[in-house]
This record gives sequence, structure tokens and C-alpha cells, in this order.
Amino acid sequence: MLELEVKVININFPSGHRILEECRPMYEYSWFIQQIKDYLRAGLNRDAAITQAVKDCIEEGILVEFMANHGSEVANMLYTQWNYDEAVSVEREEAYEDGREAGKAIGIAEGRAQGMSEGMIEGERQVIYSFLERLGEIPEDIRGAIEDEQDREKLKKWYMAAPGARSFEEFREGMNVADR
Repeated sequence: MLELEVKVININFPSGHRILEECRPMYEYSWFIQQIKDYLRAGLNRDAAITQAVKDCIEEGILVEFMANHGSEVANMLYTQWNYDEAVSVEREEAYEDGREAGKAIGIAEGRAQGMSEGMIEGERQVIYSFLERLGEIPEDIRGAIEDEQDREKLKKWYMAAPGARSFEEFREGMNVADR
């Protein structure tokens, strides 16, 4: 079991905590949040309070560089209430899209490899047919065996035997020998 002790520090402005005195960015952040709270108490709606607090920061030299570079992002983030279910839903959608793209890439790569393999097998079959056609019309049993064969090594042996075969019967015997 794990026991955890957490120290909570009040950084609300003006808490007077020494961390606000020692860490300028923390002080400025606390000042910014307090401005928003003050504007809300004064009756401004949330969006107007945030917008005015961002302007105040720039005018007062608070978080100047950060607000100049990211002020609209800060405002947009604060305008939008964080919703756990929505965040999970967005994460799922992004994960689904990532998985879909990865699957697509794998499928394309596997498809190319399979296509190349099938192309090579078909090429080997055509070489065998070319050599056997010099003997006449290729019998159906031989053509069927060649078409059904998927083992490239076996097809290589057959196309090595095909040029030397003097008859279809001799080639059949060579095919059977290659099967052993």
C-alpha cells in the first residue's frame, strides 16, 4: 500500500505566501486569476472578465511575454470548461484515427509485399509454360498443378526442369521428384 502526504499551498492573491514572493511567474499567475475573480464579482460575465484580465496583464506588465505570445490561447482555454467525458471521447477519436492510419500503412506495406510475391509466382509459372509449350498443348493435369502450386521453391525446381523435358510425361516425373 502506498501512503501519500500532500502539502497544499494557497497561492491565491494576496495570500502572502513566500512562494509568491520568491517566484515571479507564480505571483503573476496568481495576480491574473485574481483579476478574473474581481471582474466576475463586479458583474462581468466570464468571457468578458477573462478578456479584460488578459488586457490588464499586458498593460500592467504581468505575464507580458506569455500573454503576448499565448493570450488568445489562454483565453480560449479558460472560456472552455473542461469536461472529463468530452476529453475521453476526443482521446478515443484520436486513438481510433491513429490506429486507422497505422493499420492503413501496414495494409499497404503488406499488400505490396503480397503483390510482389504473387507477381513472382505468376512469373515463374509463365516461364514454365513457355518451356512446356514447345512440346505442344499443355495437359490440364500439369497446367492445374502449376496453377495450384504456391511454393516458390517448388515452382523454381519445375521451371529448371521444364527446359530439359523431352515430353510431358518426363516433366510429370520431374514434378513428382521435386515433390519429394
